[in-house]
Order: sequence, then C-alpha cells, then structure tokens
Amino acid sequence: MTMPPKPPGYYTDKLFTCDDMDKAIQKERKEWIGLTADELNVISDSMRTWNSFQITDVYFAIEAKLKEKNT
Repeated sequence: MTMPPKPPGYYTDKLFTCDDMDKAIQKERKEWIGLTADELNVISDSMRTWNSFQITDVYFAIEAKLKEKNT
C-alpha cells in the first residue's frame, strides 16, 4: 500500500523552532501606516458638520481611514 502524496508545504524532515516561526511572521508583516496630522484634521473637520456624534462615530471614522491605508 502506497501513501498518498504530501500536500505542498508539508514538511516531514524538519522541525521548526519558535525563532523560525518568528522570522517567517516578521517577513510577512507589513509596516503599519498611521494617520498623519492632516488626515486627522480632515476627519475632525468633517465631524464639525455633524449635528451630533458619539465617540463610536469618531472610532469608526478613524478605523475606516486606517483600513484604507493599510490594505
């Protein structure tokens, strides 16, 4: 009876250490891009035209801009 072929990326002859995993993760990470003062000013200026807002509105506005820059 023969064994089925191993899927791509399947390793049987090498053990990975935590250092190996940390290095792999660091390679995959992108540098975080934050908001500039000008971008924060644009968000705050747009909020001045709102009749009323809650802190969650501020959170969602900032989150949307960060997602736009980091994806």
